[in-house]
Amino acid sequence: MQYFKVRSIVNIDSFAEKFAVDIIREVYPSAYVVSEESGLIKLNDKADITFFLDPLNGTGNFIRGIPIFAVSVACALTKPSPSITLKNLKASAVATSFGMVFSSSQGKGAFLGDRELTHKHSDVELSDALIRLSPFEGKLQGKVNHVRLLGASCIELCFVAAGFLDAFIDYGTLKLTDIVAPYLIVKEAGGIMSDIYGNDFTTLHLTQSRLYSVVATKSTKLYKQLLRELGC
Repeated sequence: MQYFKVRSIVNIDSFAEKFAVDIIREVYPSAYVVSEESGLIKLNDKADITFFLDPLNGTGNFIRGIPIFAVSVACALTKPSPSITLKNLKASAVATSFGMVFSSSQGKGAFLGDRELTHKHSDVELSDALIRLSPFEGKLQGKVNHVRLLGASCIELCFVAAGFLDAFIDYGTLKLTDIVAPYLIVKEAGGIMSDIYGNDFTTLHLTQSRLYSVVATKSTKLYKQLLRELGC
């Protein structure tokens, strides 16, 4: 049974990747694609733009019939290199299974559908905060109001950008393609996104074996409280 589940996940992720890459190839044939499943894909020898693709974020939910998953994609007007500079990102989008589409363009804001996500920062207290926390951290036990874990990190980060969640914390389970698209959306919505040590994601390593921790919020006050409580 466990073997069947693993094979199913691999097959579904591979199918989703092929479907998404074929669409990119049709729309923009001169491109590189950095995908969660296959890593770096060069569509042709004249490639001059890079797409960062997670074709199925929330695979575990999809396998179990839980309708919370998404496709995420971001683009940069540059060729890939061992270190990805996130300031080169030009646009990104996260399309969810339940009809919400988040998008952003560098310097032009972030949107949920056609509604611009406000830059207004919340002054929520840690004790009142609704936080996505994975894995559950004992240091914050009893100090936050509620914890939510939806099983799809791209959606959860976009929920921070939209103000549905007060903060997002992950202790080092996220890959490059989990971060890139929602990073621009959070930033363009006026949010803060760093690792749990407070280091901004100015560059990320291209290798998919590298895992990252993340703290994201739209509250400067809450961000400082979280870093202080985590004590990393």
